Amino acid sequence: MTAAPATSYDTVLYPSHPFQQTHPARTAAVARLHGVPAASPAACRVLELGAGNGANLIPLAAAYPGSEFVGVDLAPTPVARGNAAIAALGLTNARLHAADIRAVGDELGTFDFVIAHGVFSWVPEEVRHALLETCRRVLAPAGVAYVSYNAYPGCHIRRMFWDVVKFHTAAITDPQQKIQQARAVLHFMAEGTTAKGVLGHYVREEAKHVAFERHEAVLYHDDLAGVNQPYYFHEFAALAGRHGLQFLAEADFSDMENDVFPPAVADRLRQLGEMNIVLQEQYRDFLQVRRFRQTLLVRKEAEVRRPPTPDRVRDLAAAVETRPDESSPDLGAGVAVTFKVKSGAAVTVDHPAAKAALLALTRRWPHPLSFPDLLREAATLLGRAEADLSDRDRQVAAEVLLAAFEAGVLLFFADPPRTAAAPGDRPRLWPVARHQIEAGERVLTNLLHLPVKIEDPLTRQLLWAMDGTRDRAAIVDELTAWAAAEQAKDPAAPQPSPEALRADFVGRIDDGFAKAAELALLEG
Repeated sequence: MTAAPATSYDTVLYPSHPFQQTHPARTAAVARLHGVPAASPAACRVLELGAGNGANLIPLAAAYPGSEFVGVDLAPTPVARGNAAIAALGLTNARLHAADIRAVGDELGTFDFVIAHGVFSWVPEEVRHALLETCRRVLAPAGVAYVSYNAYPGCHIRRMFWDVVKFHTAAITDPQQKIQQARAVLHFMAEGTTAKGVLGHYVREEAKHVAFERHEAVLYHDDLAGVNQPYYFHEFAALAGRHGLQFLAEADFSDMENDVFPPAVADRLRQLGEMNIVLQEQYRDFLQVRRFRQTLLVRKEAEVRRPPTPDRVRDLAAAVETRPDESSPDLGAGVAVTFKVKSGAAVTVDHPAAKAALLALTRRWPHPLSFPDLLREAATLLGRAEADLSDRDRQVAAEVLLAAFEAGVLLFFADPPRTAAAPGDRPRLWPVARHQIEAGERVLTNLLHLPVKIEDPLTRQLLWAMDGTRDRAAIVDELTAWAAAEQAKDPAAPQPSPEALRADFVGRIDDGFAKAAELALLEG
């Protein structure tokens, strides 16, 4: 591949961060639920198109040293930064290339997973075709591609704001001035619209959101983009089909949930799905006024077995960020308990083993449990041995886990990365988070590819000190020396003695260790 020339992404750097939906352990889980034998993320090859500075790809490479990760991006500046981070982390299984997607050839080999997030709608039509053709050409027989894009009908509404900001800034060439004026005209719309009712409320709220809550680089590259092409789902599916690919599922599988609709509508959607999955998804987009999709594709010849069945759950690991309605739920037979997540998604269960399984997951978050481990912990909560669980207990547990996954209550993983549920004698912050702290970043990436915001300087120093070589006493010494040095910078502030500082840290450090483990920031 030949080197790429400088682009607007070199001038205005796009904010890069991990996208949890692209994690190969999650993608593989969705594929296996549909009968596609996707590769283990622990032994696979991953290609990311539009990889930027590698913020999505590099944590995956660090979590899975036995796999290989390759990124391609048109902008040389972020690619150079990403390769510098790869070198600093000592990763030998990742590399980024500054190149055009159209230049990706057979020299890179085949891949088990292809990721293209935030690319498809924002490139010329020729590049969109090249992206899908690359997916077909490089995907292994059971490979899975993730492609995100803007969607109709929701983007018909968004297009009004795109047209306004582009009209207002058409004569401006300076990027910062363009961003400033785009925000100004959106503020003008938010404050000045005379539209009544629901439409007026929407215009005001959307204009405020785009103007004041969106990162300026996202505003510049997405809303002000010269190319921004949404698709109706049936159009995207047909285009993928012409390139030898077929629809597998949405990366966020709960986006395909039917039971969020009134019963009669849900039944009709199921009927459509039995006839044609593309029709089902298109009508769901109409009903939800969807504006963005994160679609998983497989090769056209791959056998996709719908719907997912509970028996396929048994080879996966699960994690759930939720709490039951009761602090100590009744695990007895016939007593309904609701498990609900922050998004509002919920599942209600009355079977003892299934309730105990979900309760075990809530107590283990964010650490995934395999199905056998989950049954073992569920049995313990019921005061029984795992061997005493009946076949019916196991079956209902699998059914409930699948229903909870479809409702968006839990996540499934195929071979998730190892996380430490307890800090151990010499806790070790995983290298990516340590590198991010040293780079001054306030949002860290944990081992499950989730963002963790850590702004408190003391907490950041505590995490940094967990390098795997220091025991508890040595970490206390490190924090004491750091705190004393920080206090010395302000002679007017109170100056506790080193002994007082050390005593304070001794009393608080265990909570810090536990929190780091709870956030999945420690290597297992």
